[in-house]
Amino acid sequence: FAARFLDASESDLRLLRTMERAASADVHAARQSAARDTGWERRVLALLLFVVVLLDWWVLARRDT
Repeated sequence: FAARFLDASESDLRLLRTMERAASADVHAARQSAARDTGWERRVLALLLFVVVLLDWWVLARRDT
């Protein structure tokens, strides 16, 4: 991609190459390990979101009366 479109040489990528490296042992081990269970965190966040929405509705409903 180009940062400045005024200079054509800056946008010319024909002579550049990509480099591929082998994954290190740490990255490979991290990919093999089990994923962290976030089920309880999702439930707590969903409950907090529900409480915030409920409180928002309650505050706005009281304002009209």
